[in-house]
Amino acid sequence: MPPRDVEVHPEHIVACGGRIRSAAQDAQGHNAATAQQLASYGEPWGTDMVGPLMGLCYTAITGVAMASFTSNAAALDDHGARVQAMGATWQQADDDIVCNVNSVKKGLE
Repeated sequence: MPPRDVEVHPEHIVACGGRIRSAAQDAQGHNAATAQQLASYGEPWGTDMVGPLMGLCYTAITGVAMASFTSNAAALDDHGARVQAMGATWQQADDDIVCNVNSVKKGLE
């Protein structure tokens, strides 16, 4: 199979990075809404000996889960930003190559 040309469209890379970041913002919004919904339930554990223990477990588990969700959304946003930076860097490299080739071409004329 003959080799195929590779085409890279930096503007598409930057746009995809933006969509990744948008997904991260959506995830952060859903996470905040879930936290509000969980908080609205109050503490329906009761006051017997088991109720407070259930409340402690619930609070610990939801705290860890929400911290994990928040961390994942932040990491996703960071990845999106890096993809955007990669696209911008690629575009700058392309622009520099064109400028250098044109400079050499003018020198040879």
